[in-house]
Amino acid sequence: MVAEAYAYIHMVSRYCNWWDTFAELFTAGWLPMRESGLRVLDVGAGPGPATYALLDFSRDLNQAVLDLDDPDFQGLRTPRPDVVMVESSWAMSHFVHRLSEERKLGGPYGASFDDFYRLRLVRTREMNAEIRRSLTSQIMDELDVGPDGAEWILREENPRWHEPDRYHLCMISHFLTLDSTLSQAAEALQGIKRTLPPGGVIAVIGASRRGDTYGPIYQELGRQMRGLVHLEVSDTVRSDIDERSQERLNAFYLNIHKRISDLGVDTDAIAAAWSPRVLASVTSRWEPDNKPVFRPFALEVFRAGHHRMRSRQRRH
Repeated sequence: MVAEAYAYIHMVSRYCNWWDTFAELFTAGWLPMRESGLRVLDVGAGPGPATYALLDFSRDLNQAVLDLDDPDFQGLRTPRPDVVMVESSWAMSHFVHRLSEERKLGGPYGASFDDFYRLRLVRTREMNAEIRRSLTSQIMDELDVGPDGAEWILREENPRWHEPDRYHLCMISHFLTLDSTLSQAAEALQGIKRTLPPGGVIAVIGASRRGDTYGPIYQELGRQMRGLVHLEVSDTVRSDIDERSQERLNAFYLNIHKRISDLGVDTDAIAAAWSPRVLASVTSRWEPDNKPVFRPFALEVFRAGHHRMRSRQRRH
């Protein structure tokens, strides 16, 4: 039940954090939007709060444009984003699959990659040669053709096979939490940065404490993202929730607690073994009059400018 417990603690707050991030980027004119749709990478996806927030935000934006019924705004309607999730935990991936089925709004139905550290978007000549061999071999087996025929089919049907995967938006959610994590992820991050299309965005959300623990991490991240524009929305942010939403969220927490108790779990005995910090964080959700408040979070956003723009224009 680790994935379920993680979602119980973090899912709603991080969904709201990402929703507010997309709203801020959209208002500023920095949210990537394409007529053919976005390819998006969700790094450290967990139970999918960033992915679900993006899918819901995109759907609600389309609905708002339809409701306006104004031809001047119809260009804001875009296809559903194609989100690729990166998550090492099978339990998290399975949780996402089940949640997507319950929502009845379509995927995602799990992670496509389980190891971000090994993700290589910038291919070497050797990597492309191996991919070419694999693709032509597959064509030869499936269509019963020789090497020359397989090469011709590959050129005709998949002429851009040798180009790297490109993502217009990369969402990194509470993943860069340690110096060692950032160091291990450096090569994968450089691949995303180097393949980022003009106007593409890398958005990073993490803990808001910028002292001895997280300050150096965000500083090193900024160094690794040099060459991209560090957007002014980057800051410590808080997602506020109104009173009605607080009541609904509190009811959700209480229903989960009741369900656990109905299963015969002695929550008091388990809570006795927790540290005071964890105890206060969790048991406050079990109070009938609890008013949930979301903690502030750090937001770092980097954007690729157009290669023909002067540096002054990119900064603007």
